[in-house]
Amino acid sequence: MTPSASARRPAWIRIGFVLALLGALAAAWQWSPLKEAMEPDRLSEWLGPHRIAWYGLPVTVVAFVLLGCVMVPVLAMILVTGMVFGPWLGPA
Repeated sequence: MTPSASARRPAWIRIGFVLALLGALAAAWQWSPLKEAMEPDRLSEWLGPHRIAWYGLPVTVVAFVLLGCVMVPVLAMILVTGMVFGPWLGPA
């Protein structure tokens, strides 16, 4: 049997790829508008109108399920939910 292509690659190539990817993400965060878009005040302002909409709860439930399937941290989802629905209704 022949080993798979990923098993034949040396470990340093995989490590280099991961480091390059992390470096690209850090550069995108530092020098792109992404940093300003992810500020808590801006996120709260952007998501605020959805707080009282009829679709708020169903969208939140679907988002939790889908984001949970792709392994987004639950704490981050709770934080965003608290920002959208406020400090009392958000965590509930």
